[in-house]
Amino acid sequence: METGYDKEQAKKTIERLMEEDKAEDEKCLHELLKEPEWLDSVRIKEIVKNKAFSLVYADDKGHATDEECIFTVYGALSKKDLPPIKLAVKQLDQSKLRFLKQSIRLDGLGMTQFRDAVDAAAAVCDLFDRVFEEGALERWKDGLLGDEEKLLDMSNKLVTHVNDAIGQQHIPFDSGIDPLGVMDSLLQKGYIRTEDNMVQYSEGKRGPDGKRR
Repeated sequence: METGYDKEQAKKTIERLMEEDKAEDEKCLHELLKEPEWLDSVRIKEIVKNKAFSLVYADDKGHATDEECIFTVYGALSKKDLPPIKLAVKQLDQSKLRFLKQSIRLDGLGMTQFRDAVDAAAAVCDLFDRVFEEGALERWKDGLLGDEEKLLDMSNKLVTHVNDAIGQQHIPFDSGIDPLGVMDSLLQKGYIRTEDNMVQYSEGKRGPDGKRR
C-alpha cells in the first residue's frame, strides 16, 4: 500500500459508502452467501461456444436470462496497473497483445464484509468450475497480506481476439487511455477492444487548497 495511506480514514469512508449504498439496495458481493437460495437465482451462461461464460440471473422457471450479475465490492485500492498506456510502439508488437492486462488489488482493511466478499467470489468460482472438465479451470486462491488478511486481485485483458468476440465491434482507444496512439495501429489484425475489455474508474485528486476532488 502506498506510503502515507491513512487506513483508518479509508476504512471509515468505505463503511460510510456501504451504508449509503445499502439504502439504495445495491447488490453487494459480501451479502451473496447470506442468501440461502442464491444458487437457485443464478446460472452459468455460455456467451461464446466453449470460450466465454457469464454469471447471469435465472428467471422464475430457473432458466438463464440475459441479465448479467454485477456486484459491488468495497475495499481500498492497494495496487493498480491501469491506463493510460504509455509504452512506445517499439515496446508493443502484435505478438504480445494477448498478454496485455489491466489489474487492481483491493485490501479490505480488516473489514468482515470484505472477507465475506472474498469468500463469495471463491464460491462463484467453484460454480464455474462445475461447468468445465476437471483441471480445465484454474483453482481459486486467496490473496493474503500477512498470515490472515485477505486481498482481492482482479484483472482483465486490454484486447480480445476476434474469434472470441463474434458479433462485437471494435471500440477505439481514446486519448485518455492511449495518449501515444499506438494501440489502434497494432489492432489491424486479430484483436479488438470490446466492452468486456473496458475498465471504468474515477480518480480523486488533491487540489492546491489541499482538498480532495
